[in-house]
Amino acid sequence: MRALLLLCTITHARHKKHANRGWLPARAPKEPELQQLVERGVRGGRRHESCYAKMHGVGRNQRPNCYRFVSPPNSSRALCGALVAAVYEHRLWQRLEAALRRAAAPSVHVLASCAARGLLGNWLCSVRAASPRRLDHVVVWTADACAAAALAQSWPRVVTIDAAGWFAAGAGARRAAPGAVEDAAGPSTRDLYARFSALKAWMPYAVAQLGREALTHDADVAWRGDVLGWVARSFNGTPAMLLTHNAPSHACPNQVNGGFIWASADGNARLALRAWFGACANMVSPNVHKPTRGRPSGSNKTENQPFLVAALKDAMYEHKGFRCAYARDGDGDGVFDETRPLTIVPDALFANDRLNGSGTLFYHANHHEGWRAKCRALRAAGALFLANASRSDVCDAAPRGLRATCVGG
Repeated sequence: MRALLLLCTITHARHKKHANRGWLPARAPKEPELQQLVERGVRGGRRHESCYAKMHGVGRNQRPNCYRFVSPPNSSRALCGALVAAVYEHRLWQRLEAALRRAAAPSVHVLASCAARGLLGNWLCSVRAASPRRLDHVVVWTADACAAAALAQSWPRVVTIDAAGWFAAGAGARRAAPGAVEDAAGPSTRDLYARFSALKAWMPYAVAQLGREALTHDADVAWRGDVLGWVARSFNGTPAMLLTHNAPSHACPNQVNGGFIWASADGNARLALRAWFGACANMVSPNVHKPTRGRPSGSNKTENQPFLVAALKDAMYEHKGFRCAYARDGDGDGVFDETRPLTIVPDALFANDRLNGSGTLFYHANHHEGWRAKCRALRAAGALFLANASRSDVCDAAPRGLRATCVGG
């Protein structure tokens, strides 16, 4: 009788412990394992210099775009610990698994906030124009209730994942107005942008961890063709990872772009993406840049994007199975030659900031600061697919309460 009572007590305790977080999908790691990942994945010190050229045997005096990681502050480490806890507290593994069951495979993942609802609507319209059936593949991660409401009103069939808990994690979490991201400076905006950066790394890692192939990209893009169909047609064997580059090149580029990541369910891709998210504390640490042509005069904006991409390069380098190939179609048969586990697609097809002729398949308003500048770039590139966009910019196309409509009805 005592043994039975003890067994009931233990069972009740276990049930109580997991009552709020639920049982995990089979492939999802338990919380202590993920906490250990972000604790051990911190870059810093002399051995942690990220340089993409190391992957290709470029000489020491020729190394471009290297970032020497410094040890992040304790506040960054604490934030990443809080974000990992939020994954389990807000059941993000379970939400993701449910979304993958609803969406067609391979899925396409985009993170959007209220500030990006115009950009998101424009991208969804571009997908519908390119191939309406591909909307069934879309999974949108919503950062706030405003973005979720806009999707429910204009795109009720699109699969969504409520990620608002990620942005409220931690006792010291600072709140920013939904429209403030990238359009203003200040501690609250920097905190929110840091969380965006970390989630951008967690999304493709989590999908790969659950054993699914997927495409993850930014919201400030437009499809000008069937991107998923192109990936399937263009490669004899799909690379473990497919990324884009910021500029045209005839050799493996020295700088990848983290705004477009195709990852298969291959073990190498999963390990590399795991290492990328493991550098969470470096991603969320502030990095100040001097004014450039793409930034307002006199601006010393604090952002996380350079460290986010540097951590991605470092993760690629850590896994020796990755050898880069710049995609080429030498015989013009539509199948790219000599694909490698890590393949970079040509800038002529996947353009950053400028279109390279009518054959461009994917446009990314990448180097423009702030949502409104990105919207103006999309209009200038002829990548505007919203029917009710204002004359000033795309961002006014879907204000709260207004249903976004696409060109062509």
